[in-house]
Amino acid sequence: MTFSDAIRKGAQQRPQCFARVFRPHPTAGMASCALGAAVEGTFGETRAGLLLMLKDVYPRAFIGRRGRSYACPACVASFYTIATGAAHLNDDHRWTREQIADWVETL
Repeated sequence: MTFSDAIRKGAQQRPQCFARVFRPHPTAGMASCALGAAVEGTFGETRAGLLLMLKDVYPRAFIGRRGRSYACPACVASFYTIATGAAHLNDDHRWTREQIADWVETL
C-alpha cells in the first residue's frame, strides 16, 4: 500500500478534522486529519501514537529530500517532507483527504 492509498483508505472510515490527528466527533465517535487517515488506513486503529510508526512504513513521506523541498499546490509555502505538506493542506487549506492523497500521488 502507498501513503496515498493509506490516506484514502482511512478517509473512508470517519469524518475529517483539522489541527489534530484525531478528534472526538459528535456523531461518528472520532474524526481524523489526513495523517490520522493514513494511520488508520495503515494500522486500523485511531491512536495518535501510531503516527510515529508511519515513518517506518512510509519513510519517503517523512524524510526530506536533500537540498530540495515540495511546493504547496495552493500557496507559496514549501515543505521538507510530504507529511508536512499533507498536514498543511489539511489544516490551512482545508483540502479533503482525497484531494491530499491525489497530491501525494503526484510526488
